[in-house]
Amino acid sequence: MNIWAWVWDTQEKLEESGNERLAELIERLPTAALDDQNAEVEAIVPEALGLARSAGLPWVEIFIRHWHLQATGDGFEKVPYAVETLDFSHQDEHRACPQSVCTVQDLARAYSGADGPGYAHERLAVVEEALERIDPSWDCFHCMIVEKVEALTDLERHEEALTVAREGRAAAAAAGRDFSHAESDVTNPLLGLGRYEEALESARPRPNEKDDTFARWRRLSRADALIGLGRLDEALDELLEPEVALREPRYQRSWVQSVERLVRRGRFTNDWRLGGLLERMVAAQVERGRAWDGVRIGAVHGRLALWRGARVTAERALEDMRALAARLREPERAEEQLRALAAGLERMREREPVLPDTADAFLEAWQADVGSGPEQDLERLEAARRRWPDELAVAWGLHRALHAVGRREDALQVLRAFADAHADDVDAQATFGHALIDAGEVGEEVEALAERVRPLDELHAAWLGARAAYRADDSQGARELCELILERDPEALNARRLAALACEELKDFDAALVHRNGVLEHAGDEVTDSDHWDRLVPATIVGDWDAARESAAALDIELQSDSGPIDEEYGLVRLRFAVDDFVVALRTGPVSARVLNVGLGKEPQHAGDRVVFDAGPIGTAAEGELVTFPVVHVLAEGPRRAYPFDGVDPGDDAWAAFAKTLGEEGWVIDVRYSTDYELEVDGETCRGIYGHLAVPDDVSDEAAHARLGELTADWDGPFTWLPLAEAAGDEPASARQREHAEALALY
Repeated sequence: MNIWAWVWDTQEKLEESGNERLAELIERLPTAALDDQNAEVEAIVPEALGLARSAGLPWVEIFIRHWHLQATGDGFEKVPYAVETLDFSHQDEHRACPQSVCTVQDLARAYSGADGPGYAHERLAVVEEALERIDPSWDCFHCMIVEKVEALTDLERHEEALTVAREGRAAAAAAGRDFSHAESDVTNPLLGLGRYEEALESARPRPNEKDDTFARWRRLSRADALIGLGRLDEALDELLEPEVALREPRYQRSWVQSVERLVRRGRFTNDWRLGGLLERMVAAQVERGRAWDGVRIGAVHGRLALWRGARVTAERALEDMRALAARLREPERAEEQLRALAAGLERMREREPVLPDTADAFLEAWQADVGSGPEQDLERLEAARRRWPDELAVAWGLHRALHAVGRREDALQVLRAFADAHADDVDAQATFGHALIDAGEVGEEVEALAERVRPLDELHAAWLGARAAYRADDSQGARELCELILERDPEALNARRLAALACEELKDFDAALVHRNGVLEHAGDEVTDSDHWDRLVPATIVGDWDAARESAAALDIELQSDSGPIDEEYGLVRLRFAVDDFVVALRTGPVSARVLNVGLGKEPQHAGDRVVFDAGPIGTAAEGELVTFPVVHVLAEGPRRAYPFDGVDPGDDAWAAFAKTLGEEGWVIDVRYSTDYELEVDGETCRGIYGHLAVPDDVSDEAAHARLGELTADWDGPFTWLPLAEAAGDEPASARQREHAEALALY
């Protein structure tokens, strides 16, 4: 059964019935899941489920639940949800749903992530039962084979797993299905058998593969195989970037085990930074309820900590391992690893660090010791806290060290305990409050701290409230509190900066500019380049060109004009309108641009928009890539009616004249394909050109169609704008262009 045919049919019916939003969400959900965009998945699911239930579409609900579980459903925390989804999908009226079989895989994956070997036999049983309901022509046949292979691999029955994988692929091929692009069902058993050359070939990159979950699993497998073959430089190149592995807990065991092997071969640095990364990975395993992988990652974490002499880190790893082992179906399976780490700690006997006579002397010596790292600092900072429990600087140092090694909640607990023990100390309360806000904790605890601070320092209580409100997306609340502070203290620069940000979020750019000007007025020698970049945003939006030019001069930006509006050409930039909405634009000023892309169909439309963007780039652009900036405000929208064009490229000069003429008349021309796009016309190969054009709002379809006819009348090869010709009602021209489109396979 082709599940995707059902999905496409469902989307079409939803759009026809006016449920375009639900159709859009079920189209996006699988892609987000396969791209490991789990935050987006979590944002999509509640809305999609609500729409599906309101429309009375239980099969769509099963589809949504399945992809939700595919993204984040591997662990004890999602087992109840997986069981509930399986039961729901197997009700009599739902069993015919194409994805009811997929919920069997979801349950198997949940238990696999929780404790793979512990539930391997049960996983085999449910998968065998599901395989009896389907045949190799089904999309989900391969998914079931993968789950069977993974269960056998967890039982270390690698030869059997390899046989199952190969027989499954052969059966699928006989049914006309090719799953060679998908998950590494063959690769994992080969790795388990130590057949590294074969595993490397199995996990080779696929032609034109995108960076999704399948490609990332192949990279992990290639790194594993290359280490086994001793090709360590190549293994390092294949190893997933740490931030990618950190983002998705499923990748972490393979990544960590490869890193340990590289550390032991002297090819990966074993320092506190690695320790902090592994600490966060263990925490991710705990959060998702991935007990068996968590135990194994914790064991590596502990071993590497012992190797670099980080006793406190190794103790924490042992503590986490014990908690995770207790969740295993057979806790004794972790005993050997637990005993090994405990024995290593026993050999590293605890010793009390020698401290100076005073806290000030300790802090001075600690800060001067640039050779130590946060892991080594933990022992003496813990000892210092025991000796000087009333020193905020010592507590803050311990907080920073714990944060650096990935123990975020422990770091907050240090400041929490200090604040509770020093309820009348404004600095203690404020330090803890700001740490909570920086960690994204802006709920009741921060409110309680602000109330505790208010009788001691009303303005600082307001500042805590303002920061918390802004972090909680309450821009109006943040603005009001900042302006309350500024009434009492006009030189409170950070309050001015935050007030400006809040006003910008509220689209009150005149007020934002007042606050940005106030920062520059009161900062004196503390003015930064960022303050001028920040002022450029509201100044450009409201058209205060004197202020904009003054800040540009302060930043040594050479403008091409001396006065008036800034509308120049500085090259291309990439702009982000939303999380999945990016365009290319021509930069027209320090923080302004004009969009060059033209959207069609379901693509967002920003053609010709004049926008202001934040000067702080998003991420770091690789060499040869455009820098990406977030859009702050649309100054003016461009044309919204868009049509495709397609045909033979008339040549560089003719095309340049065509695009220049239409551009001057307010059109937006967006060439999507020209390089390597070829058409065969009358037996000759010609260069093709395809793209989108946006028609000015004051130009009718009829006039636009006629204008294109005028400008292309002398071109030799067929060039078409069929949808626009049809919209203009010119049937003879439409017929000619339709004939060209069919003959040349255009559009």
